[in-house]
Amino acid sequence: MKTLLSVIALLTVCTSLFAQRVDTVRNVVYYTLDEYTKKINADEGTLGAYGSHDNLEGPAEFYGIDFSLLHIVGEYRTDQEFLNVFDGINQLFLSESSKYNIEKYIHACAGGKLDYDLDIVAANNDKHRKFLKTKPLATEKSVSELIADYEINTDNNIGIVIVADYWNKGTQTGRYYIVKFDTKSRQILFMKRVSGKTGGFGLRNYWANTVYESLKKYRKLYRQ
Repeated sequence: MKTLLSVIALLTVCTSLFAQRVDTVRNVVYYTLDEYTKKINADEGTLGAYGSHDNLEGPAEFYGIDFSLLHIVGEYRTDQEFLNVFDGINQLFLSESSKYNIEKYIHACAGGKLDYDLDIVAANNDKHRKFLKTKPLATEKSVSELIADYEINTDNNIGIVIVADYWNKGTQTGRYYIVKFDTKSRQILFMKRVSGKTGGFGLRNYWANTVYESLKKYRKLYRQ
């Protein structure tokens, strides 16, 4: 009987410790439940576009990917780990520019020179680094409000930014808003939502592939 009671006591302690561990983990990882999945239509052809893609000629500034509105499902990482991934993905536009070629995939449709300034989104991603709460999906309104707060100093008239909307490890999908806007008034000139599949080794490359696939899809839609 004493042995049985000892076993029960040990199991009780282990259960309590496990519960505490789960609570600890919940404080540093992303929620896995996705209450929005049933509302999402994955067919990009039905999502439409905001504004006109035509007549957006002239010099432009590319700001990288803003992850501050990102809704994440199914990834168990700390905020700092994800912040490192966000920075790493944005650096690919410089270190692997032949693959993540914004001039080829986006700005080639508009013409004119293209400059890069990744500091604005880097600061914004760091400012909003706490992703522990499940966020609502981004909307045209929330994207517009996000861009309206950018502190921009450039002579280029057109700004280009990619706003990360949704990462779902279960469906192996990443979704983004590709946005062109007036750098002076912050008026949205064009906005389109596209998605891509995950792929590759390592956390950065796994999600970076969704960016690459989204860029290819965008170019296919608007190639001139």
